[in-house]
Amino acid sequence: MKWQQYEDILFNHFCNDFISNTAVYKGKKVRLNNGQPINGRHSGFWHIISNGSGPEDLRNIRPERCQRILWPRAMINHCGSNDVLSWEETHRGKLRALITLPDFSYLTVLDLRSGGAFLVTAYDLERSHQRVKLEKQMKNSAK
Repeated sequence: MKWQQYEDILFNHFCNDFISNTAVYKGKKVRLNNGQPINGRHSGFWHIISNGSGPEDLRNIRPERCQRILWPRAMINHCGSNDVLSWEETHRGKLRALITLPDFSYLTVLDLRSGGAFLVTAYDLERSHQRVKLEKQMKNSAK
């Protein structure tokens, strides 16, 4: 399969999960920020399948992120179950929801605003120190 075909499939999944069928977090519709499209695709799509700093069009496509394109929506859907852990905390003056797998290996982040919840990012935590840090963050938020 060529990259363009694979990218089309990934983008269709993204659209189905966050544009055509709105996810809901604690009664709030999960929306996407109004970022500028990049190569005809929503900037949030590029953010979920790539990593690095700077503009989405300069980030590195990560096969692992591509393989997990369906995970953010599934994790949002399972909030409140034993399948995921979730908590809310303030980050740089914004209220955020953090949703992770119980082993802290994957994280979905939402901005919580009066107009709804907005998908910020979703990614795997590759290194054990990242997972330990996230677990401490969750425990500290419960205090």
